[in-house]
Amino acid sequence: GVAAKPAPKGKAAPVAAAAAMEEDDEDPLDAFMKGVTTVVQKLDEEDKQKQVKTVDIESIMRMQAEEAKLQTQRDSEQAHAPLRAKNEGLGERLEEEDNVPELYSSGDEEAGEKEFDIKEWNDSKNQAKNLRPVDHSKMVYEPFKKSFLRLVPEIANMTVDEVAAYRSTLDGIKVRGKNIPPPIKNWFQCGLNDRTLAVVKRNGWKAPTPIQCQAIPVIMSGRDCIGVAKTGSGK
Repeated sequence: GVAAKPAPKGKAAPVAAAAAMEEDDEDPLDAFMKGVTTVVQKLDEEDKQKQVKTVDIESIMRMQAEEAKLQTQRDSEQAHAPLRAKNEGLGERLEEEDNVPELYSSGDEEAGEKEFDIKEWNDSKNQAKNLRPVDHSKMVYEPFKKSFLRLVPEIANMTVDEVAAYRSTLDGIKVRGKNIPPPIKNWFQCGLNDRTLAVVKRNGWKAPTPIQCQAIPVIMSGRDCIGVAKTGSGK
């Protein structure tokens, strides 16, 4: 123990005793914080060691990848070396024979030489390949069938006035041309086969649209047809 000295005049004895106890006893909170600090320092050291090891492994892996890339480039150069030697000057010979620009280059070429322009080369080649116009009147073609229209009696026997009256019921459709066939009234008058008619029936198409009533007979007769809708679009 610490011997307590007599308190000086003007000061209480308990105050001197408390000061002596503070010197000997450590605060529990300070002791706890010292322990925490020690643990944190230990964990920091362990993390630093791990980081050093990680950096070393990454460096090794990066070096291995770079070495593998260089080796691949060396192997590729060795594999193409015989081909380059075999094709030495091939571009110049082709250019002399077929007007083909040089496709292979050597290391002795001057810097800044004009690069190969594929568009310019194609244009120069196409100038010599212009096709002559064909006179179809002098050509002999095999005969082929164009007209597949077979009008049923109900449509074929319609008069000019009846046809005009029927067209007025089809949204007032107007036609231009020579010998235009009359419009049809149903799918069975189109000359379609049974298989196609079965598809039409399965899809629920009860009757052709106005433009279909007039366009289908024209197309089936082998004529050219342009249909213009109210919106101005054409087909």
